[in-house]
Amino acid sequence: MDSIRIALTLLGSASVALTQCDPAPASPVRLFDPWAVTIFYASANGDTLNQFVDLSVEAPLTVHRILTTSYDQGMGGATPPDQRGNVAEVRVYTTPTTHVGQEGVPSAWTHVASGEMTLVSWRGDCITQNFKDPSTGAPFTFVLPVGDYGVCLRIGTL
Repeated sequence: MDSIRIALTLLGSASVALTQCDPAPASPVRLFDPWAVTIFYASANGDTLNQFVDLSVEAPLTVHRILTTSYDQGMGGATPPDQRGNVAEVRVYTTPTTHVGQEGVPSAWTHVASGEMTLVSWRGDCITQNFKDPSTGAPFTFVLPVGDYGVCLRIGTL
């Protein structure tokens, strides 16, 4: 978890540097072991997957897309069905400081954005983009202000 915090902190610092210098293309922060990035929990009703991570943001961070590693156990098969190419809704929630101990406490979380994830299978990245305001559904610029957060990506179906 510390490596995630450090990597995301570096990304926040990079955002500040880009605004002070000549514009340069953003580059994603990548970890070499994607399976170590997130802790996965099934939801109580079984129709969503929750991914939790903690992060520290040192400068306001605009999120354009989120890359998520997935594994499609039905790839090329009929049972379970192949999910590649399907679109799933991703709801982004935050809680102050850390997700630890808050995973099962719905009232501790604030729904800050929703997006659309196109599903791919391992070795690709599922890309979540097209963020929307959680209240109105209108297109939305998703910005994380300075602070420490527990983040939950709740992945369901559209």
